[in-house]
Amino acid sequence: GTDSFSNPFSNGVRGSFQGTNANDQVDLSSGVHGYVVETGNGDDNIIGTVFSDVFTLQGKGVYTIDGSEGYDVADINVIGMWDDDPGAFGLHVEFDEQTSTYTVFDSFADNMEEMLTISPNGALGWTAISTDYAKEKFDIPDANLTNVESIRIFFGADGEGYDDVVYQIIELVGSPTGEAASAAAAAG
Repeated sequence: GTDSFSNPFSNGVRGSFQGTNANDQVDLSSGVHGYVVETGNGDDNIIGTVFSDVFTLQGKGVYTIDGSEGYDVADINVIGMWDDDPGAFGLHVEFDEQTSTYTVFDSFADNMEEMLTISPNGALGWTAISTDYAKEKFDIPDANLTNVESIRIFFGADGEGYDDVVYQIIELVGSPTGEAASAAAAAG
C-alpha cells in the first residue's frame, strides 16, 4: 500500500489522530511513533509523543499543546483562502527583538492585516494569539505551545505537488527563518 506519511512535510510521523468538536484531552505520550494531530473545534489539551509530532492549528477554540520530546511542529494551512486560488497569497512576518515576538500579517493585494502574534510566555513556551480577522477568514485558533520547536505556515502554491508549496517557518528557538519551497515564490 501507499504510505500516507511520505510527503516531505510529514516530519517523519507514522500515526494520526483526528480531534473532535468537543473539548479534547489527548495524551499520546505512550505512543510508539510520532503523530499528526488534526485538531477539531473546542478547547483541546494535547500531549505529544517522545518522537517528532505535527499539530495542526485550525479550528475554533484554544489549544494547549505540549509537544514533549522530539522535533515538534505546529502547522497552519491557509493555502487557497485568498480568492479560493492557491496561486494568490500574501504573508509577511515581523520579529521584534526586544520582546521576542513574531507578528504575522496577511499581505495579499497590498493589505497588511494582522493575523497572528506569537510571543514567549512565562511557562517556558509560546502563546499564539489569533486576531478576530484571522479567526474568521482563516480559521486560526489561539494556542499555548510548550516543547514545540517551530510553526509552519503553508500559504501558497506555485504549481502542483509538494515541491511547489510556499511556506514560512517560524522558529520558536533562536532567530526567525523563512523558507519557500520554490525559488520563484521565494523571490516574491
